[in-house]
Amino acid sequence: MNGEQKLKDYAASCLAKKVYVIDNDIIHFANFGSSSCTAVIGEHSVILIDAVRSSVYARQVREILSEYTDKPVRTIIYTTILPETQGGSGVFADTVEQVIGCTETVRPRIARTCLNDVKEMRKIFTRGYGLADKLIIPDGNTRQEVITSFDSTRDSWLEPTLWIENNCSMEIDGVRLSLLRTPGETPETITVWLPEKKGCGGRLTVLWNIPEFQHRDRF
Repeated sequence: MNGEQKLKDYAASCLAKKVYVIDNDIIHFANFGSSSCTAVIGEHSVILIDAVRSSVYARQVREILSEYTDKPVRTIIYTTILPETQGGSGVFADTVEQVIGCTETVRPRIARTCLNDVKEMRKIFTRGYGLADKLIIPDGNTRQEVITSFDSTRDSWLEPTLWIENNCSMEIDGVRLSLLRTPGETPETITVWLPEKKGCGGRLTVLWNIPEFQHRDRF
């Protein structure tokens, strides 16, 4: 088996899009490009935790979500400032009323700026920027996802209307949730905790205190 076939097999098995239905009113979308997101269905609307990386995948999320509920997405919560959490938000612009983001401190921002050259080189090697189309094999961390950086060429996105600085709790459309500062890949990263569900959602993972839940492969 050559390297090309190994990449295709990996993409087919590990990067397949999946939809997890958790406790009926929570739906987790995994592997939509290099992104995941979680939809929490409230009394009259949907709270979307992250908005995947680009409009290409956000439209897929919106279409699948419509199979489970006709309630509109009114709130989006960004768990980081990375493109893979915000890039597809513009797809929901016609219904969204509130976008929540988390601020970062000045010191980490300066440190990250000093490493920009290294970060950009990493992107080139890990995401395939500069490769010909025919050389892009797996659908995932690649430049074909449309967005590469926060500039005027990226997909339209929705800027936060509410910024949080510290841990806080709130209720949105009948759903109680806590926004917790959990610095990791980025200093402003937050985790969304749903106390009544005993579960949390974030950019890369979703954890639930439920032994079994339904899932299905997509596409």
